[in-house]
Amino acid sequence: MSNEREHDAMIAAPDVSHRTLDLPHGGLHYVEAGRGDPIVLLHGGHGSWTHWIANVGPLSASLRVLAPDLPGFGDSFAPDPGYTIDEYAQTVAQMIERLGLERVTLAGFSFGCVVATAAAALAAERVTRLVLVNAPATGARNPEVDRIQRELSRLARESGLKAGVIGSLRELQLYDHARIDDEVIALMMQNVRRTRRITKDISNERPLQERLARVRQPLLVLIGRDDHHQYYRLEERCAGIQAAAPQARIERVERCRHWLAFDRADAFNSLVLEFVSG
Repeated sequence: MSNEREHDAMIAAPDVSHRTLDLPHGGLHYVEAGRGDPIVLLHGGHGSWTHWIANVGPLSASLRVLAPDLPGFGDSFAPDPGYTIDEYAQTVAQMIERLGLERVTLAGFSFGCVVATAAAALAAERVTRLVLVNAPATGARNPEVDRIQRELSRLARESGLKAGVIGSLRELQLYDHARIDDEVIALMMQNVRRTRRITKDISNERPLQERLARVRQPLLVLIGRDDHHQYYRLEERCAGIQAAAPQARIERVERCRHWLAFDRADAFNSLVLEFVSG
């Protein structure tokens, strides 16, 4: 059963309907907008559907867009501590089936890429295309990321959450610092406060290429050229993805860091619409 749900507007939000899908583990919150072929957007860690705040509106002009809060995030149920990637994938597959979605495109960002890849294999009869945005566990980890994250953790401890969020937006998330304003900072702070599941370990528990080898759908892989997680040994990373999924189309997007879909919303929206249209 779905129901309309009020939600605080923290940024210039698209016109969406807020709904909750009752699943065996609890309520799964999602937003919906537009009509047409369906696309399901899966956010990253410390996130919510608002990771797609700059994309839902433009995509919904041509597509039926659905963006859930994954379990442990936003307004969705809190999973058990041992909730696995396969259980996340089962939740997404249940959402797709319960909503009667046929020929759906599945897109994931960061942690959402791991879930999307597992769900694409699990629900292969319904998921017809897959989009991955700055996917984790695709190659050697950049030691610079560890240094930056240690500094950001220290900053948050000493100066508070807001300082840590601003530091993350500046150092890791966004190339275009003009996009960092009070609304974006408040949105990200809210996402961090409402995160009940830390996903770093399960995102990196095994190479993503092992899951990609099970994917047969057309695949679009978007990589931010300035993303610290991605540019380290980038060509080796891309070669590994291509070897695991020969059908993959890999696009390196200039002038953006980790939060690619917001940092370069123009490029993301255009590439995804082109990909979905075939």
